[in-house]
Amino acid sequence: NQLGKDIFVLSKHTYDIQSEGGTVEVEVTTNAGEPVIQIPNDVNWIKDVSTKATQSYRRTLQVLRNKELKNRSTVITVTSEDGTLCDYISIVQAQLDTLFVDIDRVDFPSEGGKKTVFITANTDFSISTNVQWISASVEKGETESQLFIAAQENNTNDSREAKISLLFGSKHVDVIVTQSHSEDIYWGDVVLNNTEDVESFGAKGYKIVKGNFTSRVNMQKLCNTIEHIEGDVSLTLNYNITNCDGLYGLKSIGGSFNLNLPLDHDNYGIMTEGLNNIQSIGNNFNLTFTSKSGRAESFEGLDGLKTIGGDFNIVLKYGTRYDSINTYGGLTFNGFNSLKTIDGSFILKRDMSQGVEHINLQSFKALTSIGGDLIFENIVFDKSADNLSYLNNVSGNVSISNCRNEFSVAKNLQIVGNDVFIEHSNNAYPYFEPDSDSINMLSSITSIGGNLKLIINDAIKSIDAFRSLSSVKGDVYVDIDNIYIESLCFRKIESLKSCWITSSKPTSYEYYISLNSIQFPSLNKVDND
Repeated sequence: NQLGKDIFVLSKHTYDIQSEGGTVEVEVTTNAGEPVIQIPNDVNWIKDVSTKATQSYRRTLQVLRNKELKNRSTVITVTSEDGTLCDYISIVQAQLDTLFVDIDRVDFPSEGGKKTVFITANTDFSISTNVQWISASVEKGETESQLFIAAQENNTNDSREAKISLLFGSKHVDVIVTQSHSEDIYWGDVVLNNTEDVESFGAKGYKIVKGNFTSRVNMQKLCNTIEHIEGDVSLTLNYNITNCDGLYGLKSIGGSFNLNLPLDHDNYGIMTEGLNNIQSIGNNFNLTFTSKSGRAESFEGLDGLKTIGGDFNIVLKYGTRYDSINTYGGLTFNGFNSLKTIDGSFILKRDMSQGVEHINLQSFKALTSIGGDLIFENIVFDKSADNLSYLNNVSGNVSISNCRNEFSVAKNLQIVGNDVFIEHSNNAYPYFEPDSDSINMLSSITSIGGNLKLIINDAIKSIDAFRSLSSVKGDVYVDIDNIYIESLCFRKIESLKSCWITSSKPTSYEYYISLNSIQFPSLNKVDND
């Protein structure tokens, strides 16, 4: 402003100052004496530290550091010495960019979880983490924000630590994240090769193994603390390991269970009482008997097992000794009396024809359904036992080949979802004289969802196996190697898709006799002749 001929000019009217503070040089050109700086009384963050000049006056103002979380400003009046002339300057100081958190350390349990940190900030910011096991996200407000932190389950056997950095400008604030490990859970595979391994692992008292478990030694010093094994379990039990003591606490196996029983010595009763509390196997159960010279009479244990999520494979691998398992008494399964469900297949095989083993499956009294196939190969069943007598439904195939005493198996089986295949060959047991020249197993089957295929040898003269069968959705194949067969009667079948009857010995008249022995008294429709 200029009054009359007097001169009073400011070089600049507005000054922007950073939050750290600084100086403002107010330059006044005047002929009206030394200028006067008038700082408002309520402004304590600006000081006048001026020097005097002759014609052009420079006044120095010191702006103190802004410790507040917002910008601040003021207007300062500059007057002539006599107060007749005046002008104004505006000083605006930026806020102090800062960020605060309500907590700078977050602790998670071993199972992980979610937590929230509250943030107060007057500036924009970003976040970064230095590990993969935590994730962080922000919900921003004008000055109040929330940091959401999620931690995964600690899948290690140690505690761990991470850092989340909140970045603003050249500064940062860190939030430390820690996570404990579970003293009940072991992460990784367990392999027990000797007593020292068992003692070391057992001393930790783990309840859960998040991995596979393998042992071929005495496990008594595991102290029965393990309740669940998430992976596969592989146990090899020799004659020195009598009852699987050390695993009494085990209730479930998430993967497959491989139980190997080498019979290098006579072991008349195989005891697995330590496994009696296992209730479920998530995948396959592979039970293998291997013998070069030993034998066994019974298998005891697994009384609490209720479900098998995959296949149940029983494999008999015997050597050349004639009575390789026990010719006289056979092998009796005294466990499995709680087993209700096999989601996969039930497979019982022996891998060679030496020896005669009378297999007793009478203890499977709770088993009513099989989700996959029912397969028997090269087995002699105990004819005095009601083998699988409560089984009434097989969703897949039924395959019985080269077996004896089949009439004692699955007497109440009614429904087969897919194919039925029966091969009765004398070649499998040339030294074994069957008690009967007839086949009368599977007499309760009412429905077959797929094909029915029969291969019949010279020893069989009559078949009364399908007297309840009323429905076959697929084809019927009958291959007769016996020209003297007297009776094969499908009493209740009314319609068929097709029927094929063949023989490896089709001499005219004799073959005609065999054909007339196969009867469908209720049949009134064949889709394909």
